[in-house]
Amino acid sequence: MLNLLHIQLSKTSSATIQPNFSNGIFQLKTTAGHTLQLSIYDIKGQLIQTITDQSSGQDIDLDLTTQPNGIYFVQVWLDDQFENIKVVKM
Repeated sequence: MLNLLHIQLSKTSSATIQPNFSNGIFQLKTTAGHTLQLSIYDIKGQLIQTITDQSSGQDIDLDLTTQPNGIYFVQVWLDDQFENIKVVKM
């Protein structure tokens, strides 16, 4: 079973979450010129982290190493596109 899933947001989206294998650190990659807002929630719906990046286009490091193993939901707004991505930390 994978520690974290690599999921492309959608065919029209300009963002991906990587890597496939991790101990809790992963990256959100976007292309330049987009407004990004990202929130990470645990399985209970508790907010873990929020990031807002007006310029986008740079890799954003997300660190769940201090969080317990489990399922997390990454909510990504990229301009007017919304995606809810499930990641698993093991």
